[in-house]
Amino acid sequence: MKKTIEYDHQSSTSFLGILTTICCLLGGFAFTGIIAFLTSGDPSALLSQVILFTLFMGMGFFIGSVIILNNLINLVALQSQKPIIPIYPTEWRTINTLVMVGSWCIQFAVPLMFLLNNLIILSVLSMILTVLWFILGTRNWKPVEKELRRKGILH
Repeated sequence: MKKTIEYDHQSSTSFLGILTTICCLLGGFAFTGIIAFLTSGDPSALLSQVILFTLFMGMGFFIGSVIILNNLINLVALQSQKPIIPIYPTEWRTINTLVMVGSWCIQFAVPLMFLLNNLIILSVLSMILTVLWFILGTRNWKPVEKELRRKGILH
């Protein structure tokens, strides 16, 4: 006999929200570390550049995780029998656009900050990774957008 498990969408979105908060916090720490390294000491030293690149990668992973977790929260909320996401088609498109553009502005700003200190190779490597993350992040949004359109939340 197969047991049916009732899925608690509200608890799931809360759990994913906590993970999102943790990723935001750790991404902020990584960004702060980048700023600290760029403004103190010698950022052109090889060890400093390795640390800066590692912090940049960590920040990128955390920002990417926030975006993916946001997508998961949307998908889980859309599966709920009770509406969790308010239906405001125009506003959701604007909010999603602002969140994505803001995330990518921060992600693109760091390689530009590397250029301020003449860290050309570090800047180029970071910019390449940022572009790759942008492409992958856009691809991850497609299933969420499709489901939001199907439910009439986006037009």
